[in-house]
Amino acid sequence: MDFEVPGRPPKSSDLQSNMNAISPDYFKTLSQAMLAGRDFNDRDVKKSPHVAIVNELFVKQYIPGENPLGRHIKMGDNDVEIVGLVKNSFYQDIREKMSPLIYLPVKQTNSSGYSILVRTALPAKIAVAEIQRAVQTVDAKLPIYGVQQMQEMIDQGITSERMLTFLATLFSVLVTLLCGMGLYGLIAYAVSRRTREIGVRFAVGARKSDVAKLFLRESTFLIGLGVLAGVPLALASARMLKSLLFGVSEMDGGILFLTVAIFLTAGVLASLLPLRKAIRIEPLQALRYE
Repeated sequence: MDFEVPGRPPKSSDLQSNMNAISPDYFKTLSQAMLAGRDFNDRDVKKSPHVAIVNELFVKQYIPGENPLGRHIKMGDNDVEIVGLVKNSFYQDIREKMSPLIYLPVKQTNSSGYSILVRTALPAKIAVAEIQRAVQTVDAKLPIYGVQQMQEMIDQGITSERMLTFLATLFSVLVTLLCGMGLYGLIAYAVSRRTREIGVRFAVGARKSDVAKLFLRESTFLIGLGVLAGVPLALASARMLKSLLFGVSEMDGGILFLTVAIFLTAGVLASLLPLRKAIRIEPLQALRYE
């Protein structure tokens, strides 16, 4: 919708903003925070002074640094007073960029084709039946169609992101298993290859804990190399995957720390069986081992 801000010439040609015609309690129903001013009420009709509620981006873009309440904008032939300020919200798609938005009372517009928003604690099927019953008291022939829960609409909007998350999780688990198997193989081979050395160490008085520490240091060194190589690669690839993410940062320190912790745990668990074998070697049998 085109509009004008008295006293402020437009920077380009005409000022434009998205518009939504709503009824009272719209923001309460959607739990959208009212930052200042008032909500619409039943007195906001065509014969009353025209009013509007704007979002934060509208104020930032068109009347920066000023209190929007009480300011007037011109929309067509109507002089409209801003009576409320609300938090930013998406307009049509949750992946779109936030934009300036003007809310107008439904009774002061000529719009048609409305959607009804219902907030209820009832199960979906019962709620739909109750809504249908309420509508039929007005007109028995009015149909209700396109009923969706808000969570369903959100889920449909991020289907690709959910699929990407599932695939990424699946491949991450597989890679972790492969890394663990590889580390297990390396430590097991080292134990087998150094059986005589282990026997000699036991023969000269080494304790089981000493042998365990020897191989644990080697496995920790290998795990550390993997972490040192993997973290920079993860940070670099995160920047490339930024466009595929929704609602999360590509540089989440907590997730990175958790990933490293999982990798370290998997590495230690993969080393336990070879270490157990190493500390149970009998010195006499080890010295005869070839």
